Amino acid sequence: MKKGTYMNPVCDLQTQDIKNLLSYNPETGKFKWEKSRGTRKKGDEAGSLDGHGYICIQINRKPHRAHNIAWLFITGNWPELSIDHINRVRDDNRAINLREISFSENLLNSPRSKSNRADLYQVGGNHYIEQDYQHWNMVVDTDLHYLIGCATKYISRWRSKNGIQDLTKAGHYITKAEDELIYVDNSPELFSYYKLFYTQFGKEEQTILDHIFRSNYDDALVLIDRLIESELAAEPGPGYTNQDPDYIRG
Repeated sequence: MKKGTYMNPVCDLQTQDIKNLLSYNPETGKFKWEKSRGTRKKGDEAGSLDGHGYICIQINRKPHRAHNIAWLFITGNWPELSIDHINRVRDDNRAINLREISFSENLLNSPRSKSNRADLYQVGGNHYIEQDYQHWNMVVDTDLHYLIGCATKYISRWRSKNGIQDLTKAGHYITKAEDELIYVDNSPELFSYYKLFYTQFGKEEQTILDHIFRSNYDDALVLIDRLIESELAAEPGPGYTNQDPDYIRG
């Protein structure tokens, strides 16, 4: 069995097993089942759209991204890097539309590389525009749920904007997400975006964001509470940002 990488969510599957289960048409990008099982019949089209617009195929009760499987059929090997959809249509898995590139190159094929006017300025402050990979771009790239998007926003800016208030708001949104059973899609592909985002910050923020992205909400809340306690106990000093008494929302 080939050892997998962070971009290879199907590394637990034997190559021959895949080819016994599925057939792939490189002209259409479609997969069909080669064996009947339950309500699934031989010849039926395999896969369905996930919440991020990719085709996923359930194998051994686990969803696997079809473009990674397509790459196996095309090249005979699992992808080592990221599989990019050249035309940016995520469910178009034709062989001509797929290429293996580095993650940084994959980012350049996003629509924002054509027009990034909004990334060049910020209304109020500079805490987002100073991020090499801005928070809203990460949210767009991952289709992050509103509640999780808000929580990660406050964690990313608390030191440079509203201090303890931002930490408290982050905890509030995380609690709401947990109450509503809203979890992050932490697939290897999407996690690479998350990691690119959170490695911009300090160790404490990185650990909290990592817990959020892995849906370890209780652990994230514990660390946020510790940060708040630490900030409350500390004497204000250089670099400390207290919450803005005139702050309303945002």
